[in-house]
Amino acid sequence: MKWQWKIKKLWRKLILSFLRVVKYKLYRYEKIQQDYRHKVVAEYVKSHRPVLDAGGTKSANLGLYIPNEVVTVNKAKICEPDIIADVCCLPIKPKSFNTVVAIQIFHQIPQDERECMIGNLRTVARKKIILHDYQKGYFYKGSSSFEDLKKIMPSAYRRKLNFPFMLIMEEMR
Repeated sequence: MKWQWKIKKLWRKLILSFLRVVKYKLYRYEKIQQDYRHKVVAEYVKSHRPVLDAGGTKSANLGLYIPNEVVTVNKAKICEPDIIADVCCLPIKPKSFNTVVAIQIFHQIPQDERECMIGNLRTVARKKIILHDYQKGYFYKGSSSFEDLKKIMPSAYRRKLNFPFMLIMEEMR
C-alpha cells in the first residue's frame, strides 16, 4: 500500500510540473502573438502620428514600436490606460489624432454597438482608422468578416494577413 501512495505522489508531481510548463509555453506564445500584432500595425502607422490605441494597455502597447506618440484608451482601470473610457463613447475632441488603432477589441464589442464604436473612431481620427481582429470562422463568436465590416465602413480596404487575423484600414477624407 505504501508504494502505491508514493507512485500517486510522483505522478501528481509530474503532472503539475507538466502543467506549469504548458502554462508557461501558452503564455509565451500569447506574448509573441501580441508583439507581432502591434509590430504589424505599427508598420502601417509610421508617418501618421499621434496615435490613439483604442482598447490598448500600457504593457501590450504600440508604444514599444512608436515611442512617446501613443495614447491608450480602455475602460478597465487595471490596464492602466492614459484615458479611462468606453470605446463606444470617447471623451476626446474631434480630429484629435492622425491615426486611431483598435487591436483585438472589435470581436468583444456587442453587434449592436459596433457601428457606434466605428462612428466614434471616425470622429476622433484625422487621417486613418486601423482595425486588427479575428476573421469570421475563427473561434470567437463575435468575429466579423470583411463583408460585414464593409456595411459599416464602405471605404475600408483590407490588407492580407495570416488566416485568423484581418487588418482593415479606412482613409479619412
